[in-house]
Amino acid sequence: MQSEEKRIEEQILLLEIKTKEIVNEGIKNQIIDPTIRSYYTWKVDRKLFEKSNGQHIQKTPQIISKTDWNTTAIDIFRDIQETETYQTTLNEIKNKYPKQTNIENMTSGFVRKTIKDTLNNAEKTNNKSILLKDLNNEPVRWTVSAEFQGIAIEDEKIVLNDGSTLRKPRIEDLEKVTGLWDIPHQQNMLSDPSAILEFETYATNPYTVQEKVEKCTATFKLFKVGNAQWTSYRMIPDSFKAIGGTLSIKNFQMAPNKYTILKSERGFFEDFYKEYFDKVPTAFSRPKDSRDYLPIAFERYAEALIDNPFERRIMYAMMSFEAIFSESDQEISFKLRTRISKMFGLLGYKPLEITKEIRKAYGIRSTFAHGGILSSKDRQKINTDEILNNILDYVRISILIMISSGYEKSKFIQLIDDAIVDPSSDGELKKVLENSLKTQIKNAR
Repeated sequence: MQSEEKRIEEQILLLEIKTKEIVNEGIKNQIIDPTIRSYYTWKVDRKLFEKSNGQHIQKTPQIISKTDWNTTAIDIFRDIQETETYQTTLNEIKNKYPKQTNIENMTSGFVRKTIKDTLNNAEKTNNKSILLKDLNNEPVRWTVSAEFQGIAIEDEKIVLNDGSTLRKPRIEDLEKVTGLWDIPHQQNMLSDPSAILEFETYATNPYTVQEKVEKCTATFKLFKVGNAQWTSYRMIPDSFKAIGGTLSIKNFQMAPNKYTILKSERGFFEDFYKEYFDKVPTAFSRPKDSRDYLPIAFERYAEALIDNPFERRIMYAMMSFEAIFSESDQEISFKLRTRISKMFGLLGYKPLEITKEIRKAYGIRSTFAHGGILSSKDRQKINTDEILNNILDYVRISILIMISSGYEKSKFIQLIDDAIVDPSSDGELKKVLENSLKTQIKNAR
């Protein structure tokens, strides 16, 4: 006796065959014709792009024509929907999976995809197996492509330990096509990605996929001081149930802090990602929903990377320090510079220089917080770029230490305070720091 699962599988196959027959018959009898539509695009100067190794991009706006089957596909679907094969398949699926929701949407999605594949002469399809996986609530395979700014690589691509790939943009990534009605909104197309992250993952919902993109972004921000930020990403599920799409940041603020992963740093970057990606807290992607100090510290660090006035960026950086190294409102400046200089002194930095920089930065933070800004005379006395970059790097390293050490905030602060006066605590703190920054220390040698 034929099993129920086998019968469902064969019925879905019959619907696939019927769909292809109707499409091919329509094309043969010239009943089905595509619509030719005009689109707007930017064409890249290929010679300049290749000569500059992708560093210089010059575009020319063009109008192109493309075949559009969308209207035709809608009409075909309506015809198929009225067939006995479609109705029989739909009813059998409902009987087999009475608790499954959205069966009609999944079945129609299966038919629409089969129509599209047939019209585009797709040789290999796996629509039947995708539908069966959806019906059995199996994890969905998602294909993700995320455009980044603020981070670039010298290599053509870097393959990470989890199979994700960070690569240079290609010409086809830059020659985006949109409808003619989008012409007034083409300014976003002028902000080209500096790197593209691609990966595949299995998940039951899109939120898990989005979480990985955010964790990758946080990991990239912590590799070097730089506003490595996704500007848009596309999620495509192998599913007729899960909903994919493209997310974009409309008002992305470019930052002066950008970085390039040099060829000589490739191994360092791969080791860094392997060590820290899994340790990055999920809350880093939703810091505003968290009351924990570390997501708040990371959020302030990320805000300090954005192209704001110098004083505002210093303020955010110091607020990040406060979230990590302060437990009270009393003597914050003194305690901050004492604790931070002690910790970085054990990492090989010069404690007195750290103390001076923290004192200057905290003075700037206080001035700005009380409604003031540095005067031209005061700006001439300090190297604003140097002090900002140094402070941001200290914050970045501090966040990495807290991510990796596993210490609670209060216990870590107490260990630093004890290490100032107690040699055994000093040795313990040094060991904690070295264990927390293994990758950083190894690649600094």
